[in-house]
Amino acid sequence: MEPDGSPVRCDLTVFHVGHRPLAPGTMLRPYYMGKLAGRVSEIQAVLAKGPGESLKLLSTTTWPAAEQLGLESDYPSDVIKMMAVLEAIFEDARRRFAPAMPSRLASTFAWPTLAAAERFKAAYLPAGALHRCRVVAGPVIERDGGLLPPGIDLQAGSVSGPAFQKELKATRRRAEAYWRGHQPREFPELLIAGSVMTVAVC
Repeated sequence: MEPDGSPVRCDLTVFHVGHRPLAPGTMLRPYYMGKLAGRVSEIQAVLAKGPGESLKLLSTTTWPAAEQLGLESDYPSDVIKMMAVLEAIFEDARRRFAPAMPSRLASTFAWPTLAAAERFKAAYLPAGALHRCRVVAGPVIERDGGLLPPGIDLQAGSVSGPAFQKELKATRRRAEAYWRGHQPREFPELLIAGSVMTVAVC
């Protein structure tokens, strides 16, 4: 892995955490938020118009729960909404600061080491399954997944004028650092814009 996040060769061993064990030879699916790519684009456009339009969108739009998207998770609709807004901010930063890099929405996520994957599993998916995988094709980019948490606070008390703008500004700073290749990386994650195949369940 190049320290500046440059693409590396294929046939690379990586690690992935899923909701259930996958048979060897299974091709991993891209990030599930890619199913909301249209909604994410809409949020990007609205955020550019200012807080008034942003508040209107966030308060009036109906958001699906994870099960309505066919996801193997129990995320409620308010979490899906928060994640869509967060990804809209990060996608906007990618287009401005790293347009040649793959979008998170079109990527498969993995971790460069077993220890990093175990850390993710313990924090976010303790009942999940950890897989050793092989990158079959496509570029692999390393970025700092530690810049995504704590998300963006969309609770009613904070999404109001100056409070929301402060939250938005802080999130945009993290998004810019993410795509500019922030160092040192608190929690390295891999974005793979290609094919990833499971080899074994760890």
